[in-house]
Amino acid sequence: MRVGSWTFLSHRLDQATPGYGGKSGFSATLVKSITLGESNNSSHWDLSNHIGTHVDAPFHFDQNGATVDTFLADFWIFNRPELIDRPASDSEIIGIEEWARAISVETDIVLLRTGFESKRSQRDYWENNPGLAPELGSWLRENRPNLRVIGFDFLSVTSYQNRSLGRLAHQAFLTETGRGAPLLPLEDMALARLKCSPKTVIVSPLRVVGADGAPVTVLAEEVGG
Repeated sequence: MRVGSWTFLSHRLDQATPGYGGKSGFSATLVKSITLGESNNSSHWDLSNHIGTHVDAPFHFDQNGATVDTFLADFWIFNRPELIDRPASDSEIIGIEEWARAISVETDIVLLRTGFESKRSQRDYWENNPGLAPELGSWLRENRPNLRVIGFDFLSVTSYQNRSLGRLAHQAFLTETGRGAPLLPLEDMALARLKCSPKTVIVSPLRVVGADGAPVTVLAEEVGG
């Protein structure tokens, strides 16, 4: 009987990884190759810091906000994850609803699964992605003080068709001046394979000094029989 297993909740990076606004965000160039008679294989990577599964730090929308590298290691370990299924349609703005009010006060990371991940290889994924409402960020910060990260299976807090609103939403989640601590968005997650709320989630960001955001590897410990 299986008592536990670990799975990835982050996507792999490649040149087909969707970027905000349809922009290319990752490329790999071969630097050395054993097949060419060289001693080793190595590559040069060119990537945006907001590509693939990635986290936004407060500095992304707050000049005085914290950067990714300043968070302590245990900030990124979550022992009270909560998976929420809430289907979303094209360009829908997700606000304060019953699922948000039902989040346990002990929850430290919410994984919001909308099903939009199924469109990740399509133009719709970046052009018509759902987004989060500013009031949702403000409400969660004020009413769920243990919540540190909100992850979801679409491209950005900002719905591409509602970019002005998306900027306000990012500010509501991230600025240091809001009520409660900033709530970090974890964007473009791989949530389709989860069967239930994990036991533990570990988010491991690329730690670059002064980074306003960074690609992450996300691991989840599932419990099942």
